[in-house]
Amino acid sequence: NEEAFVHLDNVIVEAQRNNIRVQLCLTNWWRDTGGVAQYLRWAGIKDGDDDRLPFGINPERAMLFYTNETTRRLYREHLEKLATRRNTVTGVFYRDDPTIFGWELMNEAQAMTGRWGERRAWIAEMSAYLKSLDPNHIIAPGSWGYRTAAERREWLADHSLPDIDYCDV
Repeated sequence: NEEAFVHLDNVIVEAQRNNIRVQLCLTNWWRDTGGVAQYLRWAGIKDGDDDRLPFGINPERAMLFYTNETTRRLYREHLEKLATRRNTVTGVFYRDDPTIFGWELMNEAQAMTGRWGERRAWIAEMSAYLKSLDPNHIIAPGSWGYRTAAERREWLADHSLPDIDYCDV
């Protein structure tokens, strides 16, 4: 959606004018902005979202986002589109823009108990790919955080990956 990208170009310019640094969030677990469920629909998986379930997400099916080859390919294409985008106002590539503080791979990236490895493998793959496109900015996974000791161990492991540079929750 080029119109949306041009709007983002202008947001980045306004941030620069006001000496603000931005963290660009690259997708969302939740469906209110399309998120994981939209990627799954593009891959032909129709039941990642379900209004009968809490927050409208079918977590079992949504986990396919991390392992489905089509969703992973589409997400990598999105990373490439953004990292190599030339701002229509400034002419600066996003990968070279100092106004961009860093990248967050996903807002509130979820994983079902016992299936954290699927998310971690995805985080490792996508952070390495993004770092290959843009070595100038830092990357956070955007993991949900933790409520239990087990989730804390997984959160720490996610943030210990070699291409993850900072923590956020």
